[in-house]
Amino acid sequence: MAIGCGVAGVTAFLAAAYFAREVVVPKTLRRDDLQIRRVFRGAGETLMVELAASARTTTPGRYSVWFANGTGHASIGEVVSSDDAAGTVTRRVERVDSGDLGTAKAGIWSGYVYPTPEPLGLSYSDVEIPIENGMAPAWKFAPAGASREASTWAIHIHGLGGSKAGALRGVPVAHRLGYTSLVVSIRNDRDSPVCQAVV
Repeated sequence: MAIGCGVAGVTAFLAAAYFAREVVVPKTLRRDDLQIRRVFRGAGETLMVELAASARTTTPGRYSVWFANGTGHASIGEVVSSDDAAGTVTRRVERVDSGDLGTAKAGIWSGYVYPTPEPLGLSYSDVEIPIENGMAPAWKFAPAGASREASTWAIHIHGLGGSKAGALRGVPVAHRLGYTSLVVSIRNDRDSPVCQAVV
């Protein structure tokens, strides 16, 4: 009886640890599930992309498409047209940061407008923030033309299961307001040290 209770207790503990880890360390692998119908030049030689229409791809705003198994990235802008009969939406391509979008047949819809700091065109430095189990890499952006760092800082935090690049889209706003920006990685993302779940 005692052995049975002990086994049950260990099993319960391991199950709890597993589910806690699944919550704290979500799976980040995604598959290219967005169909890219075609990439073409529109009026004024503006690059356009025709996508399968969905609630995500028809929503106004700035987004991006990761393609070629995550090695390619393109920033996607406004909706130009849609075809309900064909189930498609055409959006303007603001920028292709890497890869050949013209050959892509599928991708991943994302809110990562900037995959790295470089497309922002702002001066930044790589810094490290001390956290549990080590140091977390971060990007620091100081306001332009300032003789010293602004005393007001904006700390940009990405979402669960993401990376610090996901928080870059807020940096231009903070920069215009004259804030120093710190874009940080947090525990268990792709950059910072792993922190085990506590059960």
